[in-house]
Amino acid sequence: MPQPAAGHNPGQSLLLNVVVAFLAPMFLWSSGGNITFAQLAAIEALDAYRATGPLSLIAAASIIAFELAALSSLSQSMSEDLSLSMALRLRGNANSMDRAAERNRRTLEQDCRIAESPDLPNEAALEAAVADAQLMVQEANARIKAAQQPPAPAPGSAARPAPATETAARAPMPEAQRRGAWAAAMAEVAGELTADIGKLPPKERAAEMMRVEALTQTAAALVSGAPLPAFPPGR
Repeated sequence: MPQPAAGHNPGQSLLLNVVVAFLAPMFLWSSGGNITFAQLAAIEALDAYRATGPLSLIAAASIIAFELAALSSLSQSMSEDLSLSMALRLRGNANSMDRAAERNRRTLEQDCRIAESPDLPNEAALEAAVADAQLMVQEANARIKAAQQPPAPAPGSAARPAPATETAARAPMPEAQRRGAWAAAMAEVAGELTADIGKLPPKERAAEMMRVEALTQTAAALVSGAPLPAFPPGR
């Protein structure tokens, strides 16, 4: 089996071998029946699509297979000894294959744009941002809790319990405490999302990273009193 071209993720090599094994027979006619040349042609075709992960690699392979099938159907439809109905059927099949290739092409292009976006934070930076946000929230809530503690009674005086009417008329939650509670919830969710983010495919991972980024920035703004950030951000 020919080795993958430089630039392929080593983690994809097994899937790449599977994909090339399926594509190679479609290139045999152009390589004089030489399976090694057919495999090299399949790898060269895959390289042109800049696949960034397992899903985009399969999408690229599907595009190649559908387009080759469309070309084959169109070529057969040009035979002079073919009936009109069969010629039309072959051309209709080619049109269907072309539409299927186009659907996979849109998926692949979207995956590549997301994976190559320079504005997305990397996973290490995202984990650090979540940890910073969680620490900021914990410190802010600790300050709020300390500020709400009733003053210690003067020496020699007995603490008087609050009347029932006074307890019922207790003031609503202060704004700082309410913002701190929301910030703590957002920081906790951001931490949960970050835990499994590396297991997601590129498209889903990028979307999850943007969610985590939004949660951490909003949590930090809530406890600092800064204006809440607008999302989606103007990238």
